Amino acid sequence: MKAHRPDNHLRSAGLFLAFGGDLGLSQIHKLNSTAWRAGHAPLAGLRRTRYRGIAMPLDRDSVIRAQNRAQGLRIKRNNLIAALLSGAVLVLISVLFVAPSLAGFLCGVLAGLVYANGFEYCLHRFLLHCGRGIFAQQHMVHHATLKSPEAARYVNFSSNPWGVVALFCANAIPFFALEWIFRDGWVAGAFASFALYYMAFEEIHWRSHMGGRLPAALAPAARHHLRHHADDSGYFNVFLPLFDWIVSQLSSGSTQSRVRREIR
Repeated sequence: MKAHRPDNHLRSAGLFLAFGGDLGLSQIHKLNSTAWRAGHAPLAGLRRTRYRGIAMPLDRDSVIRAQNRAQGLRIKRNNLIAALLSGAVLVLISVLFVAPSLAGFLCGVLAGLVYANGFEYCLHRFLLHCGRGIFAQQHMVHHATLKSPEAARYVNFSSNPWGVVALFCANAIPFFALEWIFRDGWVAGAFASFALYYMAFEEIHWRSHMGGRLPAALAPAARHHLRHHADDSGYFNVFLPLFDWIVSQLSSGSTQSRVRREIR
């Protein structure tokens, strides 16, 4: 009888995972012992989770990449839930405070879209690319690890959903102040728009870097953001380059040179 080589077991497991297989704990423990006999890194830390698209052979980088991708997907899911709930709570509070008209709500949606795009641009350019501080340092890790097995850990906006909640609370303060002054009911639409913008940002940013289906209309958005990583010409909006365009129209050549220096 022909003996089965340990490498063959690992190769079969890798193919199983690559096509969306689901390994139970007992199978993982068995593969761990097989990996040790074959001289490979063990599969320690894997749990009953789907790992799609793992390249063969099942080497250490592939396992790390799969673990980090699963972790990144969990973080993205939690961030999206936090954004949805935060936006819903803010909309509810604003409606209870001042009931909006349909026209006021739609004006708020437009205002929230423009605000979210400008906030994204300013946060990305002036905080994340300022070259100092903890937020800039963490963002540079995202830039530095894009081709590494750890890339998925640093793609999401925040590693903790409470960071998303804090983002919404901080941005709600000026809107509630304006609502208190004018009492015209448009703020509910702005909160709804801001929440939808954040959720689109998180999902499109993930798929631009980690792969995944994007509508054909969003392909230029993915290319726009990848240019931000590929060269030093700016492009601080991730998927809707409204403020990138506005700044480019208002900027002189000297300002563009300063932008290039800022993102280095």
